[in-house]
Amino acid sequence: MLAAYTEEVLRLTNVERAKAGLSDLSAPSAALSEAAFIRAEEIITLFDHRRPDGTYVDALANALRIPWRALGENIAMGSFPTPESVVKAWMESPGHRANILSNSYNQLGVGVTRDSRGSWYWVQVFVG
Repeated sequence: MLAAYTEEVLRLTNVERAKAGLSDLSAPSAALSEAAFIRAEEIITLFDHRRPDGTYVDALANALRIPWRALGENIAMGSFPTPESVVKAWMESPGHRANILSNSYNQLGVGVTRDSRGSWYWVQVFVG
């Protein structure tokens, strides 16, 4: 189910980009998928763009040898049980919307997980 959710977040993100006349973001490399999954697990511990070790997503991208010129991240947690609900929430937030609609990015990794209480954690990692 979670793999299908990551694919649906990518599809829905590209629907929003198409509405704005932007090109699609491509499916992620294995390393970018790994980065998004790692970040989803990390935000269970620390819901912040800062990682539990004090670094940011750029350090993770560099450690996984993900090439990038531009890099961005959207995170969400809580009552977003579907890809539709989380993409809608991101589109209603100016900062998250700006990442989704940025033409600086060409690839998107998506991570999603749940904690022991059943709360959802979502991450988009954008690279260009």
